[in-house]
Order: sequence, then C-alpha cells, then structure tokens
Amino acid sequence: MDANFLKLNNEKTGLVLFGSRQQLGKVTLVGLKVCDIIVRPQDVAKDLGVLWNSQMTIKLQMCARYLHCIFEIS
Repeated sequence: MDANFLKLNNEKTGLVLFGSRQQLGKVTLVGLKVCDIIVRPQDVAKDLGVLWNSQMTIKLQMCARYLHCIFEIS
C-alpha cells in the first residue's frame, strides 16, 4: 500500500466475520494484521450508512432508523 501512497485509517478500519451463530462459535479470532496494524473483530460495522452485524440481520439498522425518525419528529 505504501507504493500507491495509500494508508489505513485506524479509527475506521474494522473486521466483521459473517455467519450463523453456530459457525461463528467455531471461530476464534483475536485480530488480523494488515500493513503493520492489528485489526480487531467487531460485532457491528457501519458501511455506507448501513449497520452490518455478524449474523446479517437488520435489527440494529431498523433501531437506528427508528431513533433517527423520532429525533427528527421531536
């Protein structure tokens, strides 16, 4: 990445493993080293304004949209 003058943003770089609860239970991952930075797994990631969780459900996204709408109405 240095050859292309690209740099990872430590605050915005995340790692989410997708799968069923049973599949995720079989995996133990502490972190992934990318360009001398350790990226830790997260339960939720935000990409293009959409909240993604490891089981690919939209519950968190719906709650966030609901709260945003309530805030705008108030």
